[in-house]
Amino acid sequence: MIGEFDQFDCAMATPLQEVTMSAHPDLPAGIGVIELRFANCAVFVCIEDEYDTLTCANALPPTYSDYTHRLDASFWDGLIGKSLTNAWLMTNDRGYPDAIQLRFRDLPNAGNYSVVQMYGEASQIVLTEFGIVRRCSFEDEPA
Repeated sequence: MIGEFDQFDCAMATPLQEVTMSAHPDLPAGIGVIELRFANCAVFVCIEDEYDTLTCANALPPTYSDYTHRLDASFWDGLIGKSLTNAWLMTNDRGYPDAIQLRFRDLPNAGNYSVVQMYGEASQIVLTEFGIVRRCSFEDEPA
């Protein structure tokens, strides 16, 4: 995943339509692949279990064809219909690209933000939602 991080370009400012998650073949409860569907494309986030890094692609890489056991994707329910505004590939202190952060909002240019992080840990993808992120203004605070 070193180099370009443009897999989400086709999804910017478009609503998230559907998410499916599949288990790692050796970890029936561990997320191995997340498929994010947007109007113009799909983005697959996959665990590279040797180093717990994440790979992103616009088509499911052939090496993940045996990740067929579907997992409950209700984690994403609150984000369905929200527009993707930003995507970041994050690199840890050892130089491994092991996390992706996505920011969604109700409309492409309005509303509160919701932020999700996906990161590789113990041969699976771990999800964290930061909920609604609001801008903080100090102009109206009492002196």
